[in-house]
Amino acid sequence: MTYKFVDTVRQTTAATESLPDEAIRINGKWLENEVSGYRTLHVSGRELISTEINTNTIAGMNGEIFLNSRIPARVITVRYLLAAKSNNAFREAFNQLCRLLQPTQVEVVFADEPDKYFIGTKSEIEDPEPGSNITTGEFKIYCADPFKYSTTEKTFQMDSTGTIMVENSGSVPVPIRYEITHNHENGYVGIASEHGAMEFGKREEADGQTYQQMEHLLSISDFVSAPNDTTSKDAMHPLYGTKGTLTTKSWAGRTYLTLGTVGTLVGAANGGMRTLTIPADSNGQSGCLNWYLYGHLIMWANVMGQTGEMSISVLTADNKLIAGLNWNKTDMSGNTAHYDFVVYNPSGTDNDAMKGRVLKSFAYQTDHRHELNPWYGDWGHVDLKKE
Repeated sequence: MTYKFVDTVRQTTAATESLPDEAIRINGKWLENEVSGYRTLHVSGRELISTEINTNTIAGMNGEIFLNSRIPARVITVRYLLAAKSNNAFREAFNQLCRLLQPTQVEVVFADEPDKYFIGTKSEIEDPEPGSNITTGEFKIYCADPFKYSTTEKTFQMDSTGTIMVENSGSVPVPIRYEITHNHENGYVGIASEHGAMEFGKREEADGQTYQQMEHLLSISDFVSAPNDTTSKDAMHPLYGTKGTLTTKSWAGRTYLTLGTVGTLVGAANGGMRTLTIPADSNGQSGCLNWYLYGHLIMWANVMGQTGEMSISVLTADNKLIAGLNWNKTDMSGNTAHYDFVVYNPSGTDNDAMKGRVLKSFAYQTDHRHELNPWYGDWGHVDLKKE
């Protein structure tokens, strides 16, 4: 009859069954398997760690007043044996050990607790005993985070009342990751606890209501490649001519549309214009009830008194203005410009210099400084949204 001893305390896996109890895995590699002749003898520093307590003493009062406490960094000390048959083999084994210990902030796992790990960095290592191919030594692992973590997540199921009881059997608080699967679609999830509440989605969205996905229909490359429109009217400024052209210019890694040629003067002003038709979406439908427009713009006066105007308009299929943005500088002596939010004006006519209705106008300086000019450099962002 034969007997087999089984350790009912130590947790083993196929990877750890032949290793010493305190064998160490650094950055996913067991040192016993990677370094010929290496064996972990014992480890210290994995157990309880002291707590630093900060107190205050008040004269005439017994004891002290507790202020706070903290757990300092942890240092794990590993005692090992390294043996080789020759000087060259010993040196190569020691070099391999150094290479494995070199990475910083890596997972550190021990064979007798394979489901837990520390995060640490090798801080010290003893030099081997000279003149010998067998030596014992120590190296230290500095854990700025003193806690150990589980390699697996614990999951909790909802009971019949719709309640989930989360039990943390560890020694410190840990974050909770939520994964929620709806049995029906209502577009809203709420999570509440004694620490507060989190809400996602829209409460007012009714079950079964379908929302269409947003699609990207135009990009800056479409504007760059569009032809100049020299025959249409500017819907926002019907008295301006469009006999000129636009061109492109690269600056600070971006491509900008800019004035090419002024063209023949028509009415109050002249310049270039490009007109794009929004393409049909993936359902084959043309036109957008809801849309979002984003761009990057620079409006900067090289000298005082320079004037100019730029605008972008979104139109209906019959070329009526829905909404747009307008940048203009008419100051012929100073540096003041205006930024306008413009919408459709039912009483506007083609005889108006501004056919749209200006909802809001902001004054700014066409300077190169951010605090004066929002339309220069990396900060020249602009968007317009209709819902």
